[in-house]
Amino acid sequence: MRTTATIMCGLILAVRGTVRATVITIDITGDAGLTGETQPGTDNLLMSGDSSTAAIDLKQSANHFVKGNVRAVNSGNRVFDLYLENFEYRSDLSLGAAKEVKIKITMKQNFFMVPDIAEATAFHKVSGKAAFNIAGQQILVTKNATHEVADLKELKIDKSGKPPAEDPFSEKSDPVKFTAQYPYTMYNVTYEFTLRGGAAGTDAAPGWVAVTLGEGESGGWDHGEIPAPGSAGFAIALGTFAARRRQRPRSL
Repeated sequence: MRTTATIMCGLILAVRGTVRATVITIDITGDAGLTGETQPGTDNLLMSGDSSTAAIDLKQSANHFVKGNVRAVNSGNRVFDLYLENFEYRSDLSLGAAKEVKIKITMKQNFFMVPDIAEATAFHKVSGKAAFNIAGQQILVTKNATHEVADLKELKIDKSGKPPAEDPFSEKSDPVKFTAQYPYTMYNVTYEFTLRGGAAGTDAAPGWVAVTLGEGESGGWDHGEIPAPGSAGFAIALGTFAARRRQRPRSL
């Protein structure tokens, strides 16, 4: 069974003809029992000094839920951060190895940038822990990110363990340079989480498996930066911008 909820930092809300509010899509496969609400974000086009926070809070039982925060920050129209933080996806997988649940979270965020064409640098990261309480359990995490026109390296986590266990993980892409163009730079980020059960649990001791992400740079993190004035990259960007302006035909 497949359930798709389009969340505008709120539950099952459609966005048409507006850029207000961060757009979060949660695509749930095999886990349709999750229900709940999220809190609204502030704005999908963040200006300098602005930030936006959205809460994800979906639940089926005390041992079967997904929760966390999506936070975006624009620092001076030059530094752009998008976080999936304080996140946990947990499921009471008590039906044995055949049991599997998945969710996919897609985030889109626009950041207003400096009024020129500039060389930007971007990378992304995912850090957290896998937790198991029955042998044979497994968690899979896949993260893809595009910053404006730059496709960043796909990040993959594959963890399995024997209880009791908390297995930390951290993957980060190498920095990528690209040309950012006024008036804004856009992030498209997708997380996929898969939880797999192991040996069957009992009513007294149900099986559960969980994946958690930390806060800020210790969780899911996308970062982009435009060099400040005076740096070599800024000078090159201004030279490119001036050359393009000279090439434009004059209006009559």
